[in-house]
Amino acid sequence: MALDFTDGFTLGGLDNAPGGNAARILHVAGEIVGLDGTGTYTVSPDGVITASDGGADADLVLDDGAGVIITIADYDADSTGTAPENVFATLKVTFGGAAATDGLTILGGFMSCGLDEGGGTVGSGVFDLPAVASLHTISGNSITFALSTLEVEGGTQETVDADTIVKFSLMAFAKGGTV
Repeated sequence: MALDFTDGFTLGGLDNAPGGNAARILHVAGEIVGLDGTGTYTVSPDGVITASDGGADADLVLDDGAGVIITIADYDADSTGTAPENVFATLKVTFGGAAATDGLTILGGFMSCGLDEGGGTVGSGVFDLPAVASLHTISGNSITFALSTLEVEGGTQETVDADTIVKFSLMAFAKGGTV
């Protein structure tokens, strides 16, 4: 068991540290389709998805997680652009709402993802191709990952079209706030 009198803490302690600043483990998993520009998906605490900024409600299906905002940006179908280079999109998850009004601060995280290139049904996609998610930015209660495809050496550039399903699982570690 680890108790804390500063701002440090350990994961897996049996008690919250004094002042309630124990680590929080946050998880979001699901599938998203329709990556052909930008999109913002607000998921209420009870799991209702509302899309805006080019997204559609039916583009996102979550297996786990709620009370988040998922933002897609920097879309580049063949990953040949420069912002960021070799990336087909960035995926940002904001936990608990648009502003960190409850003091939730993301410390770090990781994401794994794969692609269904066949254009199946979001929510029941199959794994066709691995993808890479690299940590891009952490700011307050948000964490952003840059998504890229893996290619066979000497192969052709993979294209992530609007009908490609991205299957993802994201785990983040945070301090403070309430979830």
